[in-house]
Amino acid sequence: MDNPPENNITAASSTGKQAQPPRQGLAYEKYTLPCRIEHGELLIDVEREGEQGAAGESFVYSRKHGSETAEKMLRATEGYLLFNPVEPINKPKEITPFFLIQFRQTLTVKPREIYEIMVTFPVDIACMFVAGEQDYTVLDIFSLTEPKYSLYGTPKSGLICRYWESRVYPAAPPSPDPLQEGVMRISIRNTTSRWVEVTQAVFSANEMKIYYNQGKAYTETYMKILSDTSAETGFSITPPPLHLNLEKSLELLAARKMIMSEPKLLMEEGL
Repeated sequence: MDNPPENNITAASSTGKQAQPPRQGLAYEKYTLPCRIEHGELLIDVEREGEQGAAGESFVYSRKHGSETAEKMLRATEGYLLFNPVEPINKPKEITPFFLIQFRQTLTVKPREIYEIMVTFPVDIACMFVAGEQDYTVLDIFSLTEPKYSLYGTPKSGLICRYWESRVYPAAPPSPDPLQEGVMRISIRNTTSRWVEVTQAVFSANEMKIYYNQGKAYTETYMKILSDTSAETGFSITPPPLHLNLEKSLELLAARKMIMSEPKLLMEEGL
């Protein structure tokens, strides 16, 4: 699904619905129209414009966060806004499908060992208008963290990556803000006969699967160590355990039918 251009008009139709009063705070949940959301420096306002007609009502969606602004016009008779955590490669624009997590501690992995760790990863936030089951459009994408970028490899053949630093945790990290960062489980398998030090992990966001609830954004990945300096990384295709009570988020790259890179990534420029 392509992002709608700035200041576009989106149309949808069904039956009328009573609007909820303005609310404070942003969460991964539904917001009926009109609404006003304040969350720190973030302000999202959806106001009714004009009279309701046969084709529905007009709403103006606006967002302000620091110096960044966005505005869209929406034509609808029923629906709601839904906020989802999405792949961290959309803002400030689609520069790269890759992201790199730099570990703040060096991880030493035993030969032939399978080792599971937890780290954090950055999230972007998608605002969707949902008119019905399988009937939705992405109105806006934004981030509450300032994106940083780094080069993995050499200037000639390396990968430009969204950059993120994280401590390494043996279990879930303590209460990260799900609107800024998610929790990533990495299953690391050392296939070599040597001890290997790992300081970073690089992933392709293609086929990234994020799960969420109001208090958590979550994804599961793997790293297969092939040598002292190389590894294969990718995302698990198995949903997380049911007891985590998580919903699957929209996969923006898949929705747009954008094949930007292979879902598996071969790290050949060092671990």
